[in-house]
Amino acid sequence: MFSYLQFSLLYEMSMKTCENIHKELINCITVDDSLVFVSNTFKEFKTDYERVTESYCLLRNYNLLPDFSSKDNGEKSSAASERHRNDGNRAFVQKDDMSAMYHYTRAIGFALPGGKEISIAFANRSAVTYSLGDFTDVVKDIDCALQGDYPDRLKFKLWERRGKAFLELGNLLEAQASFESAIIWLTKSKLDEDKRNVAKAQLTSLLQQSSGGCFKTVDVPTTVLPQLTHGPNPYLQSGSNAIEVEYSSYMGRHIVAKVDINPGDVLAVEKPYSSISLPSSYFFFCFYCHKRCHSLLPCFQCTLVFFCDEKCRNDCWEESHSIECNILPSLLMLGCDKLELLALRVLIKATEKGSKLIQLATSLSEIESFDKPSRKGFNDSVYISDNYKSIHNLEGNTDLRNISYLFGRSIFAACILHILDVNTNFFQKGLIDKVSTLRKFQELEDVADLRWDKVFTGGLILKYLQSMASNAHEISEMRVIPGNETKTESSEIGSAAYSLLSLINHSCDPNVVRHSYFGSTVVLRAIQVIKKGEQIFDNYGFHHATHSKEERHSHLRSQYLFTCQCIACTENWPLYGNLPDRNPIIRDLVDVASLEESSKKFRNILYNIISSHDTEKLAEWLVFLYSHLKLLQASIARPWKEYSECQEAIKQCLSLQANHYVYKTCPLSLMMIRDYDIGVSPF
Repeated sequence: MFSYLQFSLLYEMSMKTCENIHKELINCITVDDSLVFVSNTFKEFKTDYERVTESYCLLRNYNLLPDFSSKDNGEKSSAASERHRNDGNRAFVQKDDMSAMYHYTRAIGFALPGGKEISIAFANRSAVTYSLGDFTDVVKDIDCALQGDYPDRLKFKLWERRGKAFLELGNLLEAQASFESAIIWLTKSKLDEDKRNVAKAQLTSLLQQSSGGCFKTVDVPTTVLPQLTHGPNPYLQSGSNAIEVEYSSYMGRHIVAKVDINPGDVLAVEKPYSSISLPSSYFFFCFYCHKRCHSLLPCFQCTLVFFCDEKCRNDCWEESHSIECNILPSLLMLGCDKLELLALRVLIKATEKGSKLIQLATSLSEIESFDKPSRKGFNDSVYISDNYKSIHNLEGNTDLRNISYLFGRSIFAACILHILDVNTNFFQKGLIDKVSTLRKFQELEDVADLRWDKVFTGGLILKYLQSMASNAHEISEMRVIPGNETKTESSEIGSAAYSLLSLINHSCDPNVVRHSYFGSTVVLRAIQVIKKGEQIFDNYGFHHATHSKEERHSHLRSQYLFTCQCIACTENWPLYGNLPDRNPIIRDLVDVASLEESSKKFRNILYNIISSHDTEKLAEWLVFLYSHLKLLQASIARPWKEYSECQEAIKQCLSLQANHYVYKTCPLSLMMIRDYDIGVSPF
């Protein structure tokens, strides 16, 4: 149940969303009988700078610019920390480990650094990770608890748990040292003599076990980042030598095969230029690298953001979070979703937190130059994934967007610009004097009474809002949920800007598949035979087996502004349940007996994949699945159900080698953190 204060805050938040600001602005200019004038003016604009400047002025004139004060952004609070810790205690007693972890992590976020509350929250969370079998996380949390003001009378319990975790990890020396410390701290406990003697006997027994070497070293499975199958491409930083960039007036820049490509070939391994976590992932994944982590460290300043280690915390602060920290809750209240947050992250990185605005502005002519369309975004003949030039030149499809869309996005950009200006030092880092090389901003500045740096920044935000809408890719994790029947689900945990992946066009029958590794690193593999000269096709989230043609075309036209002409669309392939599985059209010269034998083996492996998720056999299964898929493609005309099943089996196996999490038991509640859990101040 919400308190009256929470309802009031929710109502206040709803009034501050950009959607409501947009609606209010439309009402204002309609009442003033200036709607037609504004619309006609917007139609004349040729640049994003003009659009944002006009939108900013309209919002300012009607007093609609968002006004978020520091109180809206939340502060550290011992009371809030204690409330979340108590909620975590109740969830843990009910054996709802994931809910307990969520609340303990939130308690850590609200607690003051170095205080008693944060130490207790770390200690309590270590009990959850011990229950889940995440023993490395147990040790990390206990070490954090012991570094703070944790009560002396309880420390023996932490040292005991630490020792047990090291036993599980096979580190007998650390286990022994922990049990010895537990015995020492037991003297500080408040236990009566009988209970203390029992506890000492148990610790002594554990100490003897750790000294006797009766525990075997645990074989912890490790994830290995796949290597490019055909070697690195000298002209594509993240691509293999099997692919290259081409251009056509109809397809734009796109990727084609330089050689024949087989199922399973790794065609790209790419790290993002910029990436963000979804708000629903803030309390289970590192805010910076996006790895799942159950021993997250809090931001020293805000209450929302957590990191897997000190390095990520420091690197993120230096790169972007020192700007985002004070405004992130305001942006969430405003209604910013993944695309808006990603656009802002790109801006902050590209300008080095505002300090390089002039350098970026004066180098635009070079950044936007290219000798031929296929080399747009290349830097000295190389397409560099972590270079801003490749990101800046991603297609935003501005010319295809209608005035209503551009006006709405411009309002959003203006609101973000205002929050950035009022609540951060972004514009104080760079020189703000007029620069002779920025003459194209002079007219806008004179008309709008805005400094050039704000005009320039607003235009960049709007540019990124458009390009990220067409090019952002998800960061995902496969979740395996045990029960009467084991289930899996792929969950989006973040969004990222990958410059090479963004050159790949869509098909409702894609010939490649993406998987996220180590958080945000993406691996692109072939899931079809791709002949030399054929185009590489990804899927933009609308697949022929799961979405009707009408639904696919509606979504693709709305978001990506094109009508798909892939084979699945032109031949109107049916959904998965209606794919043909009898009387196949067999190609000439096919050994039917060998095909049937391979299909029989496939059914057995498919059953094992669905029922067991035996990770030890994944590599063996994949070798067969690749060969079977290749055989099916050469033998049977599509669409064919077994072909799609084989592709899905491959995807499932690859998911269990990439970002994935196997729940120890079926969780009582899979926490889906709602916006109001993040945006509402708890005090």
